[in-house]
Amino acid sequence: MAQTIYNPEYMASLRGQVGNTRTTMEQTFGDLRNLYEGHGGLWEDAEANGPCATFGQLVTEFQTVMTSFLANLETTSGNVQGYEEAMLNVSHTFNFAASS
Repeated sequence: MAQTIYNPEYMASLRGQVGNTRTTMEQTFGDLRNLYEGHGGLWEDAEANGPCATFGQLVTEFQTVMTSFLANLETTSGNVQGYEEAMLNVSHTFNFAASS
């Protein structure tokens, strides 16, 4: 069956992608928080490696998180755009009048 709003598997997949994006973001930020809180955290890293190296590591990890999040968001956005186009096709097919 095609990837349309009438395909329950496609709609479930779309909902799953949104959920996966949210879960991945929460998990990754949780991992970052755990890495830099308490024992072995940011302060200890700065003392061991120097503040510049530690800040660089933190920025790199944050960039990795955001790159992954944005890739997932882009996929989800593409699916939402596909959904919008499908709805427009339905409205044109059945000649629904646009309401204000």
